[in-house]
Amino acid sequence: MLRLARLVAAILFLLQAAAALAQAATRFPQDYHGLWWNPAESGWGASVFDQGGDTLSSVIFMYGPDGSPIWYVAPDVSGCAAEFTPFLDMTCGGKIYQTTGPWFGAGPFNPAGVTVREVGDWTGDFTGPFANATPARNLSLSVTIDGATFKRNTLVPQDISGSALANYSQTDSKYSDLWWNPDEPGWGIGIFHYKATVFSVLFVYGATHQPTWYILSLNETTQPGDKTQRTFDGPVFVTHGTWWLTSPFKLQDVRQVGSARVVFPSEGVNASLTYTIDGNTVQTVIRRESSARP
Repeated sequence: MLRLARLVAAILFLLQAAAALAQAATRFPQDYHGLWWNPAESGWGASVFDQGGDTLSSVIFMYGPDGSPIWYVAPDVSGCAAEFTPFLDMTCGGKIYQTTGPWFGAGPFNPAGVTVREVGDWTGDFTGPFANATPARNLSLSVTIDGATFKRNTLVPQDISGSALANYSQTDSKYSDLWWNPDEPGWGIGIFHYKATVFSVLFVYGATHQPTWYILSLNETTQPGDKTQRTFDGPVFVTHGTWWLTSPFKLQDVRQVGSARVVFPSEGVNASLTYTIDGNTVQTVIRRESSARP
């Protein structure tokens, strides 16, 4: 029962993977972590985060039969097999789940309203050099959902810096991680940070209780001389695209639906998240879900 409770708690948070595997017990999270996409199919992707303990987590954001955004979570991508000669070659797998939950605009989030359903399997093969060197890293992704299989062999980590030479160090990318509210398991936000830019995917539920996601594109607005916190502000977008079972993929619509702000304190574990979507405002606290980063 305890194991089941932990599994459900892990699923209810949300998202993505980046592994803690090891040559000589050394971690290389920068080689798995990221928002993976195909630039030729802009509009969908898979986030991957290092959860610690030789485990990745992943959230896949795509579209349902009607073109509406939908997400699936693989909270425990483990059992990884890796080779390190001459470059990274690591294959990981795990179960995929779909959740439903309370509408984000309905007031205080009630985790008791979240349901969890196992829907399939996640398998990914990471290849390429270490530490963001060239040539680019690659993810071959295969997901099976309700008996149907979706494969993409050429996913690369999205570059939010604008430069392929960017060094994604702990200093420049200190907030990149999967964040959640431990008191509200069932939703979350994947944050990808580089210097003065934050790109985020917010995983929540719509008015029909189905999983939906939004994109936050934020720039730093920290006031000069403020040493206690760093603030990022920007618009929120919703996208629509072709059903993940159809090919080729086509992004059908991008619409700004609101704005968001994230405030990271210089000390402490909790950040502040405020967002307004279609006139509905939510203000909450978030903290890292991962154990692999400070």
